[in-house]
Amino acid sequence: MQKQLVKNGNYYILTQYQDDKRLALRLSKTPDMELIPKYPELVDIKLTDVCHIGCSWCYQDSTSDSKRRI
Repeated sequence: MQKQLVKNGNYYILTQYQDDKRLALRLSKTPDMELIPKYPELVDIKLTDVCHIGCSWCYQDSTSDSKRRI
């Protein structure tokens, strides 16, 4: 089990990796402190519109022939 503690703005992110799963907790010094990040926690980069899997829940709206669904 791998654990990592990273400071992001005015709070900390405790990340734990186990069995190919990731758990992230946001921790502040006081319970009423606003959790304002200095850096984004997630960046989603889409390199292509082509995907042959076709998951019904996919938010990327990709198709197998790179044509957008309307």
